Amino acid sequence: MLNVVGKIIAILLLPFLAYGFGAALYKILTKQTWQISRVLPFLTGFGLFALFWLIFRRFLQVFCTFEHELTHLIVGLLFLKKPKSFKVTFTRGGYVEMYGGQNFLVTLAPYFLPTVCYLILPLAWFLPAESMPVFLTVLGASVAFHLLSGWQEFHFGQSDLHEAGLVFSILFLPVANLIFFGAIFALVVGGNDKFFAFWKQGFVNGFSLPGL
Repeated sequence: MLNVVGKIIAILLLPFLAYGFGAALYKILTKQTWQISRVLPFLTGFGLFALFWLIFRRFLQVFCTFEHELTHLIVGLLFLKKPKSFKVTFTRGGYVEMYGGQNFLVTLAPYFLPTVCYLILPLAWFLPAESMPVFLTVLGASVAFHLLSGWQEFHFGQSDLHEAGLVFSILFLPVANLIFFGAIFALVVGGNDKFFAFWKQGFVNGFSLPGL
């Protein structure tokens, strides 16, 4: 019941979130002076991993499966879902089970949350300036991993999408990806402070529409 209520609320909020965060990203990408010293390492990491993926994709499948199931697990823990089992195989995929079941955010998390990116993201505020090019290169590689693996995993036969509801998933995932990847791009283009500015401006834009 709570999952159904949550999905109804999410559907009602989606237009406002799409507008708000879309406008925030557009502003950062078009009106913000790009910091080339940050963008170039990021693009380098992205391109290098994309090439690595093309060559070794077959050997990366078990890691993709592990990251997919780990994302379910992490988001489940955020909702105080106690893990029951966690399994990853080389040839038959994997699964994670939790006591109390899953809500739609836990079910769909691997398709919008770039887990590796957000696990390493706090380093951006602690690393010395001279280490930032290396960090941004790694961040670019991790974004490439999530986009490429996510594209591979997303198909209409995917059981997670049907569990959450295929129509709901198609409506929800583009907006969720806009938010979570948009925040990363804002940080890369404009500096660390733009990460939080993006989140703030997205909500402000979305809920300050004329007539509200």
